[in-house]
Amino acid sequence: MSVISTTVGDTIAGLGPLLQFFTESTWARQRLEPGICDFVVGNHHEPVVPGFAEALAKWSAPRNKGWFAYKLSEPEACEIVAASLREQLGLPFEPADVAMTNGAFAGLAVAMRAVAAPQTPDLYLL
Repeated sequence: MSVISTTVGDTIAGLGPLLQFFTESTWARQRLEPGICDFVVGNHHEPVVPGFAEALAKWSAPRNKGWFAYKLSEPEACEIVAASLREQLGLPFEPADVAMTNGAFAGLAVAMRAVAAPQTPDLYLL
């Protein structure tokens, strides 16, 4: 008798390539070497695109009391993301189609919960 549900087992099996990347990729194999920082999710190893650092400096200055608070799915941010997706992909994305999290790990957790337990939407709240 299995200690996990069929759905969770199937999900874990389907995640094989992702888990393999996290444990066996070039960066994962080098994680213990001096000078290597293994942040795994959400932290790239490539230089940032031109203008990114300047934009980050400009927009990171606090504009109000709650500027740095942990927020999810801010309406203005969802609208910008939806507009960008419409432009880049040519698909009719709306702000309601966008769910923003406070980090890549949180986003992966929400996605996993949506696949593993779609009938329990309260699990999506982090």
